Amino acid sequence: MSERFDPRAARRAFGRIAGAATLGGLAGGLLAERAAARAGVAGTLPLLAGVHFLIAAGVRSVGSGARSGKGPDRPHEATPAGRSPLQIVLHERYLRTVAGLVLVGSAGAAILDYLFKAAAAAAYPDAPSLVRLFAAFYAACGLLTFLVQALAARVTLERLGLSRTVASMPLALLAAGAGALLAPGLLVIGGLRGVETVLRGSLYRVGYELLYNPVPRRRKPASKALIDVGLERIGDVAGGGFVRLVLALVPQAATGASRSATSAAGPWPR
Repeated sequence: MSERFDPRAARRAFGRIAGAATLGGLAGGLLAERAAARAGVAGTLPLLAGVHFLIAAGVRSVGSGARSGKGPDRPHEATPAGRSPLQIVLHERYLRTVAGLVLVGSAGAAILDYLFKAAAAAAYPDAPSLVRLFAAFYAACGLLTFLVQALAARVTLERLGLSRTVASMPLALLAAGAGALLAPGLLVIGGLRGVETVLRGSLYRVGYELLYNPVPRRRKPASKALIDVGLERIGDVAGGGFVRLVLALVPQAATGASRSATSAAGPWPR
């Protein structure tokens, strides 16, 4: 989508796209909570399969529209000859900076996600309650993300600028790390995970897509695919590997987190 709009149109388009994604997340959380309440964990699987079928149909429709020339499409330009996507990213300092942001941010989010889910699993050992907790959590995050997008995204971009808007999510990760160290309980970690999720899906996402506007069109498809897909997944692997290493070197860390989560589970509805 970043190749089909000029910078001014992209600001409006990505705001609407991010808003639709947020509403989908809110609807998915509510549906998962109701399905788990009525049919148990296994009851959410047919729902998940149906949603992915609709996603596949939607992606096919978007791809067909692009090939047929519908919408504000722009001429496709191939990757510069003789250069792989990795070479393009490594050669451009700007793209290396964006890649580093994605890599570190994805790794930090993976670590925070583990802390939240480990704390939740320790406090809610039965599967139906755990599924309902996650469904309610992500539905609430979806609603808050939509409100931030609708009320603050455009104003934040205009007043703080692009770089500070994108920096909102890394700052949230920094606060999450400090908060998890000071008070490693489910209530605190869940709140920090919620803040990171909301900012990632609202201010960070809208600003991040605009970071690719200065990238020449011939380099954008390959570099963006590598960073958005490849490096983000590598960040997930790095975050998971870091967690695994810590648990291997300090086994009591998992026990301590579980005890803290259990003691802090009181305010959370079961």
